[in-house]
Amino acid sequence: MRNKKFWLGLLVLALVLGMMVIGCESEDEEDPPPLEPGDRYFNPINRVESINLGDMTSPDSGWKQLLKSIESTGKYINLDLSACTMTGTSFNPDHTFREDKRYIVSLILPNAATSIAAGTDYYNNSFSGFGALAHIRGTNITTIEDYANFRLIETAYFPNVTNIGIYVFGGAETWTTTITMGAIAPANLSKNIFSFKGFSRTYTVKVKVPSGATGYTPFTGTSITVSGNNSDVNWANCFRCGGWNGSALTDVSSIDQYMSLIIEQQ
Repeated sequence: MRNKKFWLGLLVLALVLGMMVIGCESEDEEDPPPLEPGDRYFNPINRVESINLGDMTSPDSGWKQLLKSIESTGKYINLDLSACTMTGTSFNPDHTFREDKRYIVSLILPNAATSIAAGTDYYNNSFSGFGALAHIRGTNITTIEDYANFRLIETAYFPNVTNIGIYVFGGAETWTTTITMGAIAPANLSKNIFSFKGFSRTYTVKVKVPSGATGYTPFTGTSITVSGNNSDVNWANCFRCGGWNGSALTDVSSIDQYMSLIIEQQ
């Protein structure tokens, strides 16, 4: 009789423990709550503005108020500023302003902007704080000044750019950065326009141009890749951090051997 009670007790204990384990597993396997739009950088919501950004470096500017609004909302966004007005024509995000800009995943610059202002140096660049920025579009931008430094950039659209300063673009280690340009190749390229220059890491940059584009030598209308130790005097190697003054390579020793540059038609 005692043996029967002993074994029955063990059976009951086993059943209880089993149910507890199953209950724990069920709790662990519950689906997480669904993500709301804007909760993560990969599902941003669209936000279109038509305000006056004013003097963007002023503490009480429309730009500063907009950033405060974005931060208080706490949602990742695709920000369209194309219809916004502004003081002057230089878009200046102001790296000294410490309001959090990390929620901006995609940025369309105002149509009124024809240039992007310079940063102070490599560390205090124009786009400091834009930790999630992956896409930027500036339809009427002709000049991107030194130390803009777009760092998580995947795509950039600058069809009218003619002048590109030092450390404007961040390189990409594991994906291709695609930059769309216009029918005529930018005439002035500073050497070291990519901030990954000197890190000894291979990366790929793709430049997309319209049909009939000129000046992007050695591109002749079909896709071409320039990489490795190629040091020919052409626009491609100037863009690979060699520098270009409109007619000549400015510093052959600065060509980034780790960058593979693909030039292709849109």
